[in-house]
Amino acid sequence: MNATQLKSRAARLRARLTAMGFTKAGTPMVIDQAFELVAAEEGYRNQHALRASLPKETGIDAAVAIFARGAASAGYRMSSDPLAVDQAEDAGVLQWHAACNRAAWNDEAQILQLEGFIAQKGLMSEFGAYAHAAALEEAPVPVTKRLVTEEQIAFLRAVGYEICESEYKLPYWELEWDQGDAASEDFNTIDEVWADAWRDAVRRQFIAPAAEHSPIMLQAATLEATWGDEHGYYSREDWGQALALRNTKLGLYWEWVAQCIETNGGNEAHCENCGVPLDDGGCDGKCSICTNQSNAVQAADLAQVAYETFDFQAALGSNFTVAARNGWEYTSGSPQVSCTVFVENAEAPAEPTSKVRFTVDVIGGVASNPRVTS
Repeated sequence: MNATQLKSRAARLRARLTAMGFTKAGTPMVIDQAFELVAAEEGYRNQHALRASLPKETGIDAAVAIFARGAASAGYRMSSDPLAVDQAEDAGVLQWHAACNRAAWNDEAQILQLEGFIAQKGLMSEFGAYAHAAALEEAPVPVTKRLVTEEQIAFLRAVGYEICESEYKLPYWELEWDQGDAASEDFNTIDEVWADAWRDAVRRQFIAPAAEHSPIMLQAATLEATWGDEHGYYSREDWGQALALRNTKLGLYWEWVAQCIETNGGNEAHCENCGVPLDDGGCDGKCSICTNQSNAVQAADLAQVAYETFDFQAALGSNFTVAARNGWEYTSGSPQVSCTVFVENAEAPAEPTSKVRFTVDVIGGVASNPRVTS
């Protein structure tokens, strides 16, 4: 851990504890208290002992020293006395820190100031070369191999892991059902986040470590996490019959389901909602029945908005008011969505409500032409 990572970790810890309501004498936590907590977690007496163990000249401080040396070497501060140069550089660093504290500049603001100084002094090409060499030194060999497989990621998503972005624009994972209590540190890449999430899932015994080396076991675990007790199409009763007829030797239900899915075209050939093999009438990963249901729900939502904004008095007369309506009626293949509306007549309050038909056309996700008919 370097100074930049320490600051990031302390800031995230402070933000989380503040959000959870932790205070001292009614006062929200300050960043120094967060540094002390990180130090305690790492086994140090205090934050000063922790900072003393960190690598020297990292992050912004290292950049300041580099820029000062670069400016001196480029002739922007000339002195024949090395001791005087060192003292001037030390004074410059102290002056920089004082300015940052006085102006309350965060890391982003400090970087903007430093970039402006580099550009003004004509040192951008030199600094670019330095940064390039430093990046190669930190990661000399590009990582091309995936740290986790697509199958592992599918399992992690199924049990509730999701990728989030921290306030420092870096990825980390959270367990969506754990209300933010289970979360990782920041990572540089998405692959690193998923790899850490996988280790966490194994640690929590969401899955046996052996599943990492067994695709069928991993797929079975993913299916169980997705569906719960039983798959939507390949039932436990069917599995029992397959065992009785000796059509399968798989004694674990979810492994049998995984084999059935692979035999019948894989996950892409099954409805993502109900699990049945896809037919020609479906679309977007859903079967025809689920597609129609999804379309009906969308059409009803759009029709409801049109209904709530429709001026019934302008269409029927100022003496009519809406009392109630029935459910929405939708026919697959037809753009029309309708419902029966019950209206009261203020000029004849003793008479029962009368019925009219409200209809709206839903085409391409847009509701239009709302109308009432007798």
